[in-house]
Amino acid sequence: MPAPSGRGRAVVRGRRPARGRRAGLVLAAPGGRAQPGRAGRGAPSRRDRERPAETQLRRAEATTRIAVEALDRVFGRFTSGRGAGSGGALAGSDLGLPAQPILSEDTARLLEELLPLYSSLSGQGESADPALRRKADQALVQVGRIRSRLGQHEAARQAYQEAALRWASAEAATPDEVEARAIALAGALDGLGQTLQSLGDAEAAQATYEEALGHLRAASSKRASVELLREQGATMLLALESRGPRSDALPVDGPEHGREDQSAWQARSDLLDAAFADLETARDRDPDDPDTKFLLARVHRERAGLFAAARREGGREEMAAAEGLLDELVRDHPTALEYRYELARTLCRVPHHRVPEDERRRLEDQLERAVDILEDLSAENPREVGLAADLAHALHLYAGFLADGDRPGAEGMHRRAVGVQSYLLERMPDSLPTALWLSVYREQFGEYLLHGGKRDDAERQIEANLEMLERLAAKDPELVHPYLDRAREAKERLPPRRR
Repeated sequence: MPAPSGRGRAVVRGRRPARGRRAGLVLAAPGGRAQPGRAGRGAPSRRDRERPAETQLRRAEATTRIAVEALDRVFGRFTSGRGAGSGGALAGSDLGLPAQPILSEDTARLLEELLPLYSSLSGQGESADPALRRKADQALVQVGRIRSRLGQHEAARQAYQEAALRWASAEAATPDEVEARAIALAGALDGLGQTLQSLGDAEAAQATYEEALGHLRAASSKRASVELLREQGATMLLALESRGPRSDALPVDGPEHGREDQSAWQARSDLLDAAFADLETARDRDPDDPDTKFLLARVHRERAGLFAAARREGGREEMAAAEGLLDELVRDHPTALEYRYELARTLCRVPHHRVPEDERRRLEDQLERAVDILEDLSAENPREVGLAADLAHALHLYAGFLADGDRPGAEGMHRRAVGVQSYLLERMPDSLPTALWLSVYREQFGEYLLHGGKRDDAERQIEANLEMLERLAAKDPELVHPYLDRAREAKERLPPRRR
């Protein structure tokens, strides 16, 4: 990914390989010609002085370093450093639907081809050379990332666990080595935590993030570098995500919400305050660091959600701070997909109810800008189908916001959302989650049309939805039948045609 640089992961370089001469050519003999297979007179060559084992070690170290860096460049062309930029975060599980695929089939095939290469490199983890072992351990983390991207979560879990065990046992004598090991170990544990979330084990994910934070805090207690502080903030944000719904979906006001909701709100607030403190310290030390700004923007956005959930003042200022930081990053790094994507995610955070009339126009402009960003990103990155899924979801959100305010343009946004999602289903006809999201968009579009008196248009959406769901019911009856039942009820609610 162009920027930021992979969440501050340490890259420990091996020793520079010996230049050496090609095999069979030695110092020139009298007459100026190199004599194959014969040593020239004078001092022995460097190759002659080195032991064979050391020469082989140098070659192995150099080969592994070059191979890992080359593979990382290829991997970076098809993935983003933190995952969010891959899309799919908007069209997540807020509605209780399974996550949609975030990779096109050709990207998935390429990543499958990278797997055995990284796996082979990770097998160097038993080497006697520390630098070679570190490169091998980095390759193992990449195996986990690829497995996770491909949806192979159990295999990803195993790779991350092994990488974490390797980094935990790595020797670290100097302060630089202690810091590098803590950051690398936290990176493996963060990947493991995200994988455990995908496997549905939120409790284990939270424990994993706490373990990562423990290693980071132990290292930062000796030397609180910008990299360690930033890593702590990133891990706390992941821990926040493992605690259930997003911050603005967590109601805490009113008599119907008890102590459990208050406790969940306070736990989120404490995490965000701690992350904010670490990241503000890091920014004071390095004001221009883009990774720190990026993470601070996410903290501001989540705090805005918390304030909105508790009906507290200050939410608008927090959201403005998040947008300001992301606008600055997009301006300074216009080619970085992730910053533009995160800006679109932030712009999509709008309330749908009890919006004052003087605020509605501003929020409409905000949603329109989010749609424009996602439309551009989707067109520029056709392999990242998660971006198209998020575009459809942003269009759907925009349509609902316009409809709630009786604004013009809602029908067009609904139609575009259905169109984009239909295109995704054509690209991935076997993706059940993609089909179920299309069902949701069609169902709500049909309701909108029916409410507006367009009975025949509504019937077309309802009939198309019903036909699709009846086909899908054979694949996974338990998952599909609730949507199929709703589609049948929608058809029954259709008024008779006028004669």
